[in-house]
Amino acid sequence: MQILNNLVSATGYNRKHATRLLAGSAPLPLSKRERKRTYDDVLLEHVKTLWLAANRICSKRLVAALPVLIPALEAREYIQISDSERQQLLTVSAATIDRMLRKVRQDYGPRKRYFASNTSLRSQIPIRTRWEDPLPGFCEVDLVSHGGQSAAGQFLQTLTLTDIATGWTENQAMPTRTNENALQAIAAAVRDFPIPLRGLDCDNGGEFVNHLLDAYCQNAGVELTRSRAYRKNDQAHVEQKNGAIVRRLVGYDRFEDEQSLHLLTALYRISRLYNNYFQPSFKLQSKTRLASKVSKQHDAPKTPYQRMLADGSVSDEAKTKLRLVFENLDPVELLNSMKTLQSKLWQTSKSDPEALVQSISTPKLKRPKQERKPRRRPLPHSRPGRKRDTELDHEIWAELERNPALGSTTIHKILLGRYGEAAPVRQTVLRKMTEWRNRHPEFSHLYPRIKARLTKTNSEQTGYILDEATTVVRV
Repeated sequence: MQILNNLVSATGYNRKHATRLLAGSAPLPLSKRERKRTYDDVLLEHVKTLWLAANRICSKRLVAALPVLIPALEAREYIQISDSERQQLLTVSAATIDRMLRKVRQDYGPRKRYFASNTSLRSQIPIRTRWEDPLPGFCEVDLVSHGGQSAAGQFLQTLTLTDIATGWTENQAMPTRTNENALQAIAAAVRDFPIPLRGLDCDNGGEFVNHLLDAYCQNAGVELTRSRAYRKNDQAHVEQKNGAIVRRLVGYDRFEDEQSLHLLTALYRISRLYNNYFQPSFKLQSKTRLASKVSKQHDAPKTPYQRMLADGSVSDEAKTKLRLVFENLDPVELLNSMKTLQSKLWQTSKSDPEALVQSISTPKLKRPKQERKPRRRPLPHSRPGRKRDTELDHEIWAELERNPALGSTTIHKILLGRYGEAAPVRQTVLRKMTEWRNRHPEFSHLYPRIKARLTKTNSEQTGYILDEATTVVRV
């Protein structure tokens, strides 16, 4: 009774309510019933098989692909499912598949993807933009894709390794574009290369800029460099070989199966002998720019084999091996073997031959001019606005004020001495000189090519004479 009185006085409860509280028992925790399992282990194995057949895509895409995948795998007896299991697979949700495959995905690890190159490693690899007459052994490397008109899925790749000094080129076929395959192809190309590799220049792709290739070059004592991003001309030598050798041999079809890989490998084993020993090529010596025209000077055409023998840095042992190989080669037999392998390779192409023949044979008809639809409104006339004069423009004109007979080359050298690389090009100087001359016709007799010296009559009329250094000065 005393307990009841104390509870009522402390809480203010009614005595009946307090009595029920004291007489009652503690509430028992509700037991949570587990949901009955809908998908058993057998169905999990089916989902796993379908997921692997779909190239480990996400669950939402897998749900959409199940109506197509299930009949295809059943027809080839990869899976055998009952009607009830088929109904369950066709009604399963993406979230349920995620729960079912959680443990499976952990076991298989992340899916291999083409990630961008390692940023920290890329910053450690020096950039090479041009070659300064390197020794044989410094090479450029690149990949050529054989995906046809589509980049979807997996298809063969070709690795091209080109020597800068001699033009010696090695090609290796790759099943896919991965770091491991690229490293194996480079190692195979280096084994076939007649001299030790000194340097390797690559692009910024993740198949080259990675720790595997970096460790390989460090262990082999090879200098690893890279080109600038989105600057194909930094690797002009290997890009030229991609078109002259790979595309000319293989074309632009799609190749993706193992048979194509074997044929492509065999084709490159023969083409390397034919191209390196019997195909001469030009080598650029220098370029000269005269106004807007660029003149290129090449040496006499030589084969890479001949350039190897003529180079003094190549060892006598390597030259002896090259001569032994050359003596046993038949160029006609090599060429016939290449044509035979080409025909077999093109038969394994995954491209549509009918569409290709139709695109080649169908002439492109031009629409007659009278049938062309008129534009809704005419194109506006271009009205270029007048550009502002810069400080360099005024300096050019000031030099002409002091000496109107100066040439563009002389003024350009003056600006180079003042501003260095920030100076404008000579064509810009010439354009600004033309503007000044149009505003000063009184000096028109000085504008043609100045002769060896001016006559005394002209000097008396204009007040200018030509000194021994062919510079016009004021009298």
